[in-house]
Amino acid sequence: MRVMVVDDDPLLRRAFAGVLARGGHDVSTADTAERALRLAEVVQPVVALVDLNMPGGGLALVRELKQMAGDSIHVAVVSGEDPDGIREACLAAGADAVLGKPLTMGELRRHVAGAIISVSFAAEIAAKAS
Repeated sequence: MRVMVVDDDPLLRRAFAGVLARGGHDVSTADTAERALRLAEVVQPVVALVDLNMPGGGLALVRELKQMAGDSIHVAVVSGEDPDGIREACLAAGADAVLGKPLTMGELRRHVAGAIISVSFAAEIAAKAS
């Protein structure tokens, strides 16, 4: 599945992308919200992992991605801030999940796997409803 990792920290971006690629995912990366939006238009990711505090703003990117793709994308905000303290703002922006850093690679893999199932299930329901 197509996964996009958006983080201004190159080490974290590469680590997340490497783990997900080894898991069989088609991974795209960006270091700013602007680059991520341009990339999303081309690759149409199913899952986006978005850093909250990055150039261009994580919440603005979440809003744009959800406006662009709706329920066909799962957007998870990843932040070093207390997830409980930012959850309300992230969900109001359209995020599907809020993940705290540090995030283990196992947690990352499990979250992405669950997100893919969720998006696939929503698409199946939508197809049956039409």
